[in-house]
Amino acid sequence: MVTREPIETQADVLAVVRGYEARWIIEELHMGMKTECPTEQRQLKTVQALQNFLAFATVVAWQMLCLRDAARRPEPVRADRVLTPLQMTVLCGLRPRLKADCLAAEALRAIAVMGGFVGRKSDGNPGWRTLWAGFEKLLMAERGFLVARERFG
Repeated sequence: MVTREPIETQADVLAVVRGYEARWIIEELHMGMKTECPTEQRQLKTVQALQNFLAFATVVAWQMLCLRDAARRPEPVRADRVLTPLQMTVLCGLRPRLKADCLAAEALRAIAVMGGFVGRKSDGNPGWRTLWAGFEKLLMAERGFLVARERFG
């Protein structure tokens, strides 16, 4: 490995290795954002609008990345460790077969199905496009839930 970082001790080596290990998760975050959040196509007029959009898109992409990674872990992770309580309530309302204590893998698949994922045995894992589409629907339903609760109690 080649680096520009100073390496004089074993701790320096470990710090550089940790930095390179973190690079892959950052690359995946950017891949998630670039796949379904093409900034260029948004045609935002001001720097402020672009910054606001990127702040929102980064948070959404990060949450989807966390859910995807939790779903792929060898040890089961509950979905409510990644999704908010309100997101879990809305997701279970939209997907009635899904239980409130479901695993991240089950929630991920339910969100992907909402985004158009068919889920045949040969399909493999859902990709960023179906995750974005499904998560966007979940966020819209969550917003609708909040508006209805505010308006009708």
